[in-house]
Amino acid sequence: AIQFTFTVTGADGESTVLTLDAADGEKLSTALADAGVISAEEAEAGFVTVVNGEAADYNKDGSWWCLTDAAGEMTSVADIELHDGDSYAFTYTK
Repeated sequence: AIQFTFTVTGADGESTVLTLDAADGEKLSTALADAGVISAEEAEAGFVTVVNGEAADYNKDGSWWCLTDAAGEMTSVADIELHDGDSYAFTYTK
């Protein structure tokens, strides 16, 4: 098993840093769904609107969840394979 860190910054600007366990090469979406950070349905779809129970509704107010890697580059939750020490973040963006 490996460990990675995941930061969630909500609409209020407060950040929660989670240290999560996964299998090496496991998909980020699967690991986040297993940890209850996102739903299994959204993990499968690769499009996330609810993180840690907080919804971002682009159609309502232009808000969305921006996923970034350790370098701050935007990425897609569907494509990421995890490795030990990885770091990713979801930031509520409007």
